[in-house]
Amino acid sequence: MVKYELVEVFVVKLHGDDAGVDVYKGMLLWKGYKNVLGVWGNIMEKRLCCKGDMFLNKGWVTKIMNITSGKKYHISVDDCINMFRDMYLKKYDSLFEHDIFRFLRDMNKKYGAKFTLHLFFNNDRFYVGGVSKPEDKSYEKFDLTKMPDNFKGEFMNSSEWLKLSFHGYTYNVNYSDCRVDIKKDYEQVIGEIKRFAGEDVISNCLRLHLGLASSHNVENLLKAGIKYILASDNKLSYFLTPEKRDILATGAMVKKDYVTFIKTDGRYEGISSVSDFLAGLNKKCIVLFTHEKELGKLIIQQKIEESLKWLEKEGYEAST
Repeated sequence: MVKYELVEVFVVKLHGDDAGVDVYKGMLLWKGYKNVLGVWGNIMEKRLCCKGDMFLNKGWVTKIMNITSGKKYHISVDDCINMFRDMYLKKYDSLFEHDIFRFLRDMNKKYGAKFTLHLFFNNDRFYVGGVSKPEDKSYEKFDLTKMPDNFKGEFMNSSEWLKLSFHGYTYNVNYSDCRVDIKKDYEQVIGEIKRFAGEDVISNCLRLHLGLASSHNVENLLKAGIKYILASDNKLSYFLTPEKRDILATGAMVKKDYVTFIKTDGRYEGISSVSDFLAGLNKKCIVLFTHEKELGKLIIQQKIEESLKWLEKEGYEAST
C-alpha cells in the first residue's frame, strides 16, 4: 500500500538570485522505503531517501532532516494558577521541586512528552453567582504578578517541551460575551508569562475557559498571534455554527479567518480505559487534556503515563 508521509527538508540554493537557506515541509510518496519519489518545490528525485540523506538536484542541495508518520499528540492542562501560587508561597529553589512540574519533566525524560499549561491570571473563586462566598478558610488569593522570576532560566531551558498559554482572566470569565475585553486579559497574562518565564515558552495554541468565545474575541486573539484554538471535547465550541461543530466532531480541523480550530478528544478524568479510548479514536492527531486540580492526583498521572506508553508504541510524536 502506498504511504504518504510528511518530511522536513533542509534546502540550500547554491547560486542564483534566490540563493539561500530554507526549511519547510515537503511530501514523500513511498512504497516499502524503496523507489522513493521526493517532491519539494520543483525538485523531484526518485531514489532511496532516509534521515540525513543528501543529494544534488538542479543547483539545490537537499537534506532529509526527519521522516515522520505525521501522527501527533497534544497534551495540555487547563485552569493553571495554583501551581504558580505554590511557587510563590513555598519559596522553592527549583521549579522541579514542585510535584506537578517534576512529574511533567519526568514524562518528558521518559517518553519525550510535551505539555502546554493554560493559565488564569488569578485564582479568585470568591464570587459564586455574583455573591462573595469564600470556599475555603485557608484559601490564599493570588495572581500572576506575585509569581517570582527566579525560575525563568529553568522555564527557558524547558521551553522545547513545556509551553505556557492564556486560558482566561479567572474562573468565572465567559468570553462569549463581547463586552468582556479578551485583548486586555490576554495581554496581561502573556505579559506576566514573559516576565517570569521568557518569551520562548509562549504557545500560539490555546484553549479558552469553558470553550466559549465570540467571533470578536477570537478575532482579537488572531491579531495577538494565536493560530490554533483547541475546541471543546463536547459540541459547545466558541462561535462555530452547528455545521462546523459537526465537522469538528468527526475529527477534522476547521479553519476560519486564519485560525484553525482543533477538536479536543478527551479529558483524562473522564477516561476509564486509556488504551481502549485511544485505539478507538483512529486519528492521526490526538488532543488530550486535564485540569490543574486533577493533575496532582495519582490516578490521573497514571493515566497520562499509560497514554504516553500507548502513543509511543503507536508511533505518535509529541506536539505543543
